[in-house]
Amino acid sequence: MVLGALAACGPEADPQSPALEPQEAVAGFVSEASFLVPVAEGLTGFVPGVTPPSVERAAERAAERAPMLFRPLGCATARSAGAGVALAMVNCRVASGLARVEGTLTGLLAFTYTVRMGGVSARVESRGLRVGAVRLDSLALDLDFSYRLGRLRMDVVSEARGTNSRAQMLHRTGRYAAVWEAATACFALDGSWLHAGGGMSTITGYRRCGARCPEPGGRLVYSGSRGTVVLDFQGGTTGRFEANGVTGTFPVDCGE
Repeated sequence: MVLGALAACGPEADPQSPALEPQEAVAGFVSEASFLVPVAEGLTGFVPGVTPPSVERAAERAAERAPMLFRPLGCATARSAGAGVALAMVNCRVASGLARVEGTLTGLLAFTYTVRMGGVSARVESRGLRVGAVRLDSLALDLDFSYRLGRLRMDVVSEARGTNSRAQMLHRTGRYAAVWEAATACFALDGSWLHAGGGMSTITGYRRCGARCPEPGGRLVYSGSRGTVVLDFQGGTTGRFEANGVTGTFPVDCGE
């Protein structure tokens, strides 16, 4: 599964016209969610009650696997120290399979694993992360992991601050759940985000396996004081959107 981060531009400014690109509506929070898989890779093979958790081994495994998730190969490097991992990205192509957003990803992501009662948690942080014209001055993700029937679930609390592609303030907080199935490279996402100014985004039923297109049924809804943007994934390389009563399609970056 090849992951990058989508531009973290998001709909921080309420939609004012159909000209608001639907890619921006989905890109904001998916940028942070796309970083969950490198963290989850460190726990591949860990089974609560069977395999004793080792945060040091998790960090080593994540440092080995995380660079392989980004393209072109070699654009990302990682190293581990104790329970922590530093992941550096320089001009990585932006393609997470959700939408096509211009620009490349450059910045440093750091995460640390912690053993807690009954499982493992992680803290992910970044400062000065850039995706094209978008800048994240700060990004923080707190993850709690649980494991059941071959699926690794991550319950996430997040906060991001910066500026979007229109040089407007970006500030969002989120609570969401992601599921990673390493054997099939399937990723599922459900949750909600609050945006500066009172807007809210929710995503439901999103699921993607490997490089294949997101499965039909996934939906993003953004609602703010000036309107609503709805994006529906339909299982192919295009999805449908409705922005303040105007409908259209948007590209989905995927393929067999």
